[in-house]
Amino acid sequence: MVKKDLGFSTRFSTQRLVITAVFTALALIAKLLQINIFIGGFEGMHISAAGVFSTIPAILFGPIYGAAVGGMVDGIGFLLNPTGAWIPWLTLTAIAGGAMKGILWRAIENINALKKSLTIIFSFITVCGIILIILNSSGGQAVEWLYTFFGKRALFVIFGVVISGVLGCLAVACLKEHTFRLVLTIGISGLIVTTLNTIILMRVLGIQLPFSVFYLPRLIEEIIITAIQVGVATPILVVVKRIYKKDLSDGAKG
Repeated sequence: MVKKDLGFSTRFSTQRLVITAVFTALALIAKLLQINIFIGGFEGMHISAAGVFSTIPAILFGPIYGAAVGGMVDGIGFLLNPTGAWIPWLTLTAIAGGAMKGILWRAIENINALKKSLTIIFSFITVCGIILIILNSSGGQAVEWLYTFFGKRALFVIFGVVISGVLGCLAVACLKEHTFRLVLTIGISGLIVTTLNTIILMRVLGIQLPFSVFYLPRLIEEIIITAIQVGVATPILVVVKRIYKKDLSDGAKG
């Protein structure tokens, strides 16, 4: 008789540990090869493929595995290649980010209902942007508050609203369910972690730059990295799914 471990067979538990260990090792190797970019004299961005490999266990096996891999990759990665003082708060956000990926993947299950809701939201944003453009072109005072708040950048903000709404609608319509689920899982967790890390770095390192100056390049990097991670993670998940022989769409319960 096969022994059970938290509701799963010992064979599957061992298999999970092996797969998790392999992707943790790959993430550590990728972290060693990362590119560091400085912003205002401070090490503000790290570009690497580590996130691709650390994401897989979280999606396959759930938030506990995701948190463990996130913590190990950040902690062991620092020991292997220290790039400055160790900041424990960043390790905690790495752990939280790994857990979030596992939680989000399992939570975003009814993707069709979510797609409909997001279509309505992005359509509303697009319409609001178009209305702002019309009001701005009429020369009235209806959008004066935008210029008061954003100054000369107000027009860029208005067009940015329209473009964001249109791109959001296109993404919802064009992306397949599995890919769309990955985008939300990696994108939301990455956005939260990047924001928290930016605040932590600015306070711990005493960075005097305006928040937007330090945050914007990191945000752009996160968006680009998310797109790359989704593109790379999709075929990897398909291969691992065949090896693991488990329907990934059901998420993990461990």
